[in-house]
Amino acid sequence: MTLPTTAQHDALERILERVDLIARCSEHDDRITRRFGTPALLEAQQLTENWMREAGLETTRDPILNIVGRRPRDGGADDTSSPPPVLRLGSHLDSVPDAGRFDGVLGVLLAIATVEVLRSQRAQLPFDLEVLAFSEEEGTRFATSYLGSRTFCGQLSPETLERTDDNGLRLGDLLETLPHRGQPARPLDQPCLGYLEAHIEQGPVLERSEAPLAVVTGIVAQSRTVPA
Repeated sequence: MTLPTTAQHDALERILERVDLIARCSEHDDRITRRFGTPALLEAQQLTENWMREAGLETTRDPILNIVGRRPRDGGADDTSSPPPVLRLGSHLDSVPDAGRFDGVLGVLLAIATVEVLRSQRAQLPFDLEVLAFSEEEGTRFATSYLGSRTFCGQLSPETLERTDDNGLRLGDLLETLPHRGQPARPLDQPCLGYLEAHIEQGPVLERSEAPLAVVTGIVAQSRTVPA
């Protein structure tokens, strides 16, 4: 077994501390709920963007408030006629009602910690590195999921903007009120080496009910695409 280095150990400590800080960003005092566009989510996003910048990432936001932290490749490219490849890491910051504190958040914070460790070790990368903090995945407010990743890929439809929440607020109208909205991302402008998302799907419900758990032996992967 290989023991973690000091830098890795420090990174793990920071991740746990940051998980606790984001867990406090909630619509309820007694449980974690962060729906899209709420003050709770906006607070979590601001914390996350601050940590990205502290890690040396250049941050931008798109029209639906996805946060992209970017570290350009080290050195010049031999072929300047084509854009360099990019590796993307991340996850989402919104939550279901009564969520677990690691769901989604862990993937974002692990990605930031990876950048911090690379920086502390002065590692050289021949490709761009991006950390993605998607603003919405769960679909808990507007009954449609993956608003963040769909917008990032340029697939947010006009019909989706017409959806309303339980109070009758239209998604398109909400977007007009959100702060710090930026330009649409253009992820297809450069080749993508891959996207890695560390993810824990968990919450406190089963633990509170003392329900028995089983070992997972298989998983179903979902793939949703829009025809060109």
